[in-house]
Amino acid sequence: MLFLNHAKSKPSLEFITKISLWTFVILACSSTTDYADTSITFKLPPSKANITATEARLKAERQVEKQRNYDRQLTSRGDQPPRNDVGRLAEIITNTVIHRNPNVNSRELCEVSAGTDVAVNSQKNGWVGILMQDGSSGWLPTQALQMMHEDAVLSALSMPDSPGPEERNNFPSGSVPFFHGNPQQLVNVAESFLGVPYEWGGNTHKGIDCSGFVKRVFGALGYDLPRVADEQIDVGVPVSPDSLICGDRLYFELSRDGSRVKHTGIYLGNGYFIQSSVTGHGVSINKLFGTYWWSIFVCARR
Repeated sequence: MLFLNHAKSKPSLEFITKISLWTFVILACSSTTDYADTSITFKLPPSKANITATEARLKAERQVEKQRNYDRQLTSRGDQPPRNDVGRLAEIITNTVIHRNPNVNSRELCEVSAGTDVAVNSQKNGWVGILMQDGSSGWLPTQALQMMHEDAVLSALSMPDSPGPEERNNFPSGSVPFFHGNPQQLVNVAESFLGVPYEWGGNTHKGIDCSGFVKRVFGALGYDLPRVADEQIDVGVPVSPDSLICGDRLYFELSRDGSRVKHTGIYLGNGYFIQSSVTGHGVSINKLFGTYWWSIFVCARR
């Protein structure tokens, strides 16, 4: 145990300097931020996680290019490339039970109500496999749901009759559109993340936040965005809600002082968008108009 003689000892200048420095460090480290997607990003040397993310991005880009070349070869032969049904949208049309396997005798997972939107990932013997929250598949009879048209996510949609929020589009923006690639390829990359859990500051298929998700999806096609939503909003031209098309970026929920946005996602078309959120338990497809998300919509960028 260390005892100090206060009557005889005086603190040295070096001691005072060290105490002051530690006080500064403690105060600096104790500051808080609202969300990962609106906090300051420090430019540090590449970490192992960043290197892994870069390798994953390059791998995704190579896969996209490989698929593009394959599609060209099939087209040149007059064939049609196989369509990836993972995440294809469907709507439950009758109250039913989700089973673990494609038969009525398998374990019942949960009940689902008519009107629920689901993402389909497989079909087998009169049953349809849908993506569950944990990334596994649940099974429903084919007649329990209605598949959306295969081009639905790329089609336009008129605005709903119910009034939405007043657009708060007073944020900086670019002068030219940011994304001018293939919308279907963008959808395919985005849907490959379906079921990935939300992780604050995450940037991989093990866990990802909203702006990390948007950055990864566009980055896989060669379109580089800043890391956080509050900086991504500066990229691209403004888009009015009644002119949204597949690939437009959506921004939601203002900070308390109205100077920042807290959330982002990607518009798919036909009134749907894809995002990574806490409320959605990760990457999921949601309706935009007439929902909670529509009530906190801020603006869009293309």
